[in-house]
Amino acid sequence: MTIEFSLPKTSEVALKIFNILGEEVATLLSASLLSGSHAVEWDASRFASGVYLYRLKAGDYIETRKMVLMVYFDDNCSLILKNGCLKIPPVK
Repeated sequence: MTIEFSLPKTSEVALKIFNILGEEVATLLSASLLSGSHAVEWDASRFASGVYLYRLKAGDYIETRKMVLMVYFDDNCSLILKNGCLKIPPVK
């Protein structure tokens, strides 16, 4: 699953995933990024289907959004993730 966002200026950025209980399950990014568009991939293959929250912190800006992860198996019992692209509006 890909999470996309844009930064108007160079910022310290943290992108974390939480389960519905508010427990942190993954840190996707913790770095200083230049201004511009960015995309971060979340390998959710070890996570169960369900509702997750992702939180982007960039400087003083914080955005938290909800997402649904759907995991299922095909006829060959191969794991398939419902891929999606989540876009966060440009940071102000």
